[in-house]
Amino acid sequence: MKILLIEDDPVLAGWIASVLRQERYTLERAEDGQLGYEMALATQPQLMIIDVDIPGLDGIQLCRKIRAQGISTPILILTGLAAEQDKVRGLDAGADDYLVKPCSTMELLARLRVLLRRCTQPPQILLQWGKLCLDPVQATVYYDGTPVALRPKEYRLLELFLRSPLRLFTRAEIIDHLWSLEDTPQEETVKAHIKGLRQGLRKAGAPAELIQAVYGMGFRLNTEYGPSPVQDPATSPDANTLNTPTKPQALISTVWPEFHPRLMARLSQIEAGLIALEQAALTPELQAQTRKAAHMLAGSLGTFGLTAGTELARRLEQWIDSQHPDPQEGRTLWQALKKELDTTQPQISSPTPHAPMDSLSQARLLLVDDDPAYLQILAHFLKGFQVELLADPTLFWHYLETYSPQLVLLDWDMPQQSGLDLCQALRRSPRYQHLPTLMLTSHQDPILIAQAFDCGVDDFISKPVTQVELVARISNRLRRHYGE
Repeated sequence: MKILLIEDDPVLAGWIASVLRQERYTLERAEDGQLGYEMALATQPQLMIIDVDIPGLDGIQLCRKIRAQGISTPILILTGLAAEQDKVRGLDAGADDYLVKPCSTMELLARLRVLLRRCTQPPQILLQWGKLCLDPVQATVYYDGTPVALRPKEYRLLELFLRSPLRLFTRAEIIDHLWSLEDTPQEETVKAHIKGLRQGLRKAGAPAELIQAVYGMGFRLNTEYGPSPVQDPATSPDANTLNTPTKPQALISTVWPEFHPRLMARLSQIEAGLIALEQAALTPELQAQTRKAAHMLAGSLGTFGLTAGTELARRLEQWIDSQHPDPQEGRTLWQALKKELDTTQPQISSPTPHAPMDSLSQARLLLVDDDPAYLQILAHFLKGFQVELLADPTLFWHYLETYSPQLVLLDWDMPQQSGLDLCQALRRSPRYQHLPTLMLTSHQDPILIAQAFDCGVDDFISKPVTQVELVARISNRLRRHYGE
């Protein structure tokens, strides 16, 4: 496998080169964005690793330029920029994954294996949308069996839509995909090509609204003429309830009062374990319950921007799992966490949420987590999608069959069946082995992260996660899997 590394830091590049060559990868390197772009075109690597802060074209510009040429080679952004807006920019620019430096060797190799495994899956031969069919091998288009005559640019425009059938494209994005930087047209040119494409489709009997204009936003395939979603009416959400994700301050006012008592109940569970320890009456069962309460608090508090509370909950989780937990240390940590929950108001400082485009609002997500409270938080975050919640992992296969999700989001720590167990079972299933699967967990151990990727996870998201990053990662995975 040939990998192209675009990195200007010779020390980091040397480390990556050493790691990859030990794994028998072929590595080529560029030290600036423009050279990296030229090498991407000339050498046709199987995967690219791109830093953001590089001379010439920066990593974000480079990703966009590569995708504008129709190159679908997997891209991993490896950078020191850890802010959520940086992650969103990278994913929206066309990167398949985003990894923050410093990272462990195991996690880097695990993420590379996932990307390479995905790109070796057999490509889709025919691109279809209802009665519309495009054969990229023969470069032919049919509507209900009737040939469609298109000019070259109109054909490429239709192929762009069909490779991303759930996506809405702005005029600027269409220009980025179909024209080079040296030959950038005016946005009105896009409108002219859309008109020509519609005329060609209508002559073959297609409806005039097959290519739909969304006022002020762009163009997409009309879902009315696409494939009918397979849903269980008993579990399908009411389409009228679909909205874009709640803005941060609205989320605080509507969600925090509802979930604060539940968080305090978990704090009480931790105190029960602490009291039992102080009285030398801590049973293994109560110790496990105490650990689980701390683990769940660590994941939930960060979602509301309470980073100090998250850190305290993680320290409590480590404390109760230690060989000989010190009651005084536990009491100190518990009192600090109680003070944090009693006095601190949630502060979500993220920018306006990155809402999924209208074309992605039809995507069906299955969220699996044994913490019902956290599932409700995720449901608020993901109101721009069709979401089904599952708190009992033993019902996973029943929900999978009846709901037919297009993406699954799994928690790691669940009773009876962990998220890792479910992911492994999915990858062994001929029917579901390619279903996009994301892991959302408080675990941060590089060994566990590598284990998850080796079991077939497509992305690993650490709790706490903000709404902006979560929506961006899910939207990116849907576009890349079902689109280009």
